[in-house]
Amino acid sequence: MSKQSDEPTVPATIGATRGGGPTAAAAPATARYTSLGEFAAGGMAQIHRVFDHQLNRVSAMKVLDGRYAATPVERQRFLEEARITGRLDHPNIVPVHELTDVGPGEAPRFVMKLVQGATLADELEKARAASTGFEWLPGFLRVFLKICDGVAFAHSRGVVHRDLKPSNVLIGKFGQVYVMDWGLARVLRPDAFSSGVSLARPEHGLDLDPDGMAIGTLEYMSPEQARGENRLVDERTDVFLLGAVLYYILTGQAPYANLPLRDTVVAAQKRDLRPPDVVGPPGLHPQICQIAMKALAREPSERYATVTELQAAVDRFLHGGLFLPQRTFPKGARVVAEGDTGNEAYIIVRGTCEAYKMVDGNRVALRRMGPTEVFGELAVLSAKPRSASVEALEELTVIVVTAEILGKELGISAWMGGFVMALADRFREADERLTQLESAVLQDA
Repeated sequence: MSKQSDEPTVPATIGATRGGGPTAAAAPATARYTSLGEFAAGGMAQIHRVFDHQLNRVSAMKVLDGRYAATPVERQRFLEEARITGRLDHPNIVPVHELTDVGPGEAPRFVMKLVQGATLADELEKARAASTGFEWLPGFLRVFLKICDGVAFAHSRGVVHRDLKPSNVLIGKFGQVYVMDWGLARVLRPDAFSSGVSLARPEHGLDLDPDGMAIGTLEYMSPEQARGENRLVDERTDVFLLGAVLYYILTGQAPYANLPLRDTVVAAQKRDLRPPDVVGPPGLHPQICQIAMKALAREPSERYATVTELQAAVDRFLHGGLFLPQRTFPKGARVVAEGDTGNEAYIIVRGTCEAYKMVDGNRVALRRMGPTEVFGELAVLSAKPRSASVEALEELTVIVVTAEILGKELGISAWMGGFVMALADRFREADERLTQLESAVLQDA
């Protein structure tokens, strides 16, 4: 795996974590692999780029920090990460190629695919900084759907992740999405995971998940995790964590961000968080905020029962165009003005309005419009001044469709976009001829 930044890090993977700093480790070198240097480190492991002489490719090698090599629990957790990830063969989970369990006291290691890309957190920060609206949101909701694909597959194999967060999602240069760092993953149903796998817990008598230990990342934890109730952890725990990832996409911060450690623990245990429409930018659609809050419900029974249900809700929202911001105008407000340059179109949610033209100083009503009707689209598509004004006849709420979003959705550079723009230009010409006829009629009268 790879993360493009000056100081990439891998989060610590044990206990209640709040991130981890780099630590020193000897570069791995074997007859098969040559180290190309360490590029990421966390509290328990380091990751090196290595050249595989057998397959003539560059891979990533994760090595358990030597301080933990002789610690049975940490060693076993590291080995389980490799074995669990290696069994989860899915496009949205990074493949593991090889595990080397060396002798006692030495650091085990495993080799996985090297992914060139950046974390969801980094990509989202760049996109939000470069935008003044919500143009970035559809793309990241699609990334979220891919994350759900990977997690749902793991659940079908009886595995829960328990540490889902934006820094554990990697986005490749060509749109690949990988759910990373399965170091805290737990096998709930060994029979579903694999009938032939041996996780070695019974053999060594290790309890990696004792009640009372908060396992995960505090800023994103479910209440049952924060309370250390590990016996209650199941697929709905990952639903909560996915809700926390969605919360981050909408707001740019974790559900329990910027709090002292003790306050973070208490907030996570009580599920004391502010809704995304309070924390996030103005104009977030209430429906996507409601989806996030349902996934983040305090009681597991009140959350989406499965990742697939959460995924379906986000997919319906995305394909319904509801990711777009809303705007409300008071009665009598002029929403658009004839002659202005148009860079926005509008879909009416509530209220009514009237489109009109000024012909020789006289106001000529064109039509009244109500919920679900659209206006302003011709000026956006034709890139010409607006041909009419629109006034709110009562309080009016509209969905705002920017020229950029409309262009992306139509594929303006593609044949369909050209077809629609040609139709818009012809309709615009017909509208101009009608205006001239109306003006002539008024003059004759």
